[in-house]
Amino acid sequence: MEDVIQLAKASGLKVQYTKTYEDGWTRIRVTMVGSVKYKDSAGNTALREKMGLDLSPAEKKSRREANTGTGISAEESGYQRAQHKKKSAPKLTKTERNAIAKANRMVKKTGKGSKMSYAKARKLKGERGHWGVLDQAIRHYLEALQLAYPYYINSFIDFLNGEENYGPEISLENIISYLEGFIKERKSGALVYKRGKGLKHDNVRRAWEILYNYHQMDEEQMKKANESALKTLKEGKVELK
Repeated sequence: MEDVIQLAKASGLKVQYTKTYEDGWTRIRVTMVGSVKYKDSAGNTALREKMGLDLSPAEKKSRREANTGTGISAEESGYQRAQHKKKSAPKLTKTERNAIAKANRMVKKTGKGSKMSYAKARKLKGERGHWGVLDQAIRHYLEALQLAYPYYINSFIDFLNGEENYGPEISLENIISYLEGFIKERKSGALVYKRGKGLKHDNVRRAWEILYNYHQMDEEQMKKANESALKTLKEGKVELK
């Protein structure tokens, strides 16, 4: 949702929202779009519709599996459904525990972000399923490293493609290609970093600001903005081991 908000702001739309931390994951609720106020999650839906966006494949998968388990097997799914009906937190798989442990080690090492407890992860799994746990573990890991979330990078690419459609004198294909070299789509539909690569969130944000309203610049301004944005992105590159 945060990526949709950033995309909306970059397009000049006024958006207000709240961010709270609940049981190891972040809840974002849009409270106003333009001059219209919203309650609960209605604002999130309205903003997505206004921006012409739908839930990501990973988010849809998380919602579907919140009541049906990981989807790994019929037996596992049946077990998770039974647990959900009992309103008790399901157990974590080895994959989920490893992802949480990896995120927590990075938080401890960097002193940034917040750790994710197994108890909170189990409750989260009961609400959002297997992929919801993994997604949140990845978020903790990226926040500790101050890296941009893959969906944020993808939103930036969508913005650049939109500017490119104006046929600018200085093409943005070089920046689009550079960004595409960092992320990939898994079979599940989730966007992740390619192995060994990462981009600092602040650098991606600053590059986006530099290229804001790119199509309204003259040729000389485009040239300078293009060079500055690409330089900013390259300075934000991180080698992940």
